[in-house]
Amino acid sequence: MDIITAYRDFILGLIELPTRVHVLKRMINKGEGAEAEYGFYSTKLGIGPVIDVDVRIDDVYSRSAKIIVKFDKYEKEYIYYISRHFSPETQLEKFDQKLSDVINDTLIKDERWELLDELEKKEKQRFFGRFKGGTFKIIQSE
Repeated sequence: MDIITAYRDFILGLIELPTRVHVLKRMINKGEGAEAEYGFYSTKLGIGPVIDVDVRIDDVYSRSAKIIVKFDKYEKEYIYYISRHFSPETQLEKFDQKLSDVINDTLIKDERWELLDELEKKEKQRFFGRFKGGTFKIIQSE
């Protein structure tokens, strides 16, 4: 076994396949001038939609792996490249970012805004539901 294969196996062993992924609620805003042709994304920060996913590693190649992602009614596959020039922490960040990008791009291309709104509403109810029961006292300043 060469060093590249050993590093690939090490990185794939570190990856915890998620069951829920935070989805960015990106809207395409048309700008003026050169930006009007391409548009740009604006991202809503804060509590956002979270979607249930099924992620698995389907096949392993010399320096990459084929990842299959199932969510909602979609099944997407992509190749995750494992570079020997990045640290394990950077590799894990890149894996999470690539997974999020695949899900976001799929939902945006299909214009599934109503699904994103519904998921965001559920996540807000789950988040703020923990504060019911008066465990925190709100103090108003005068």
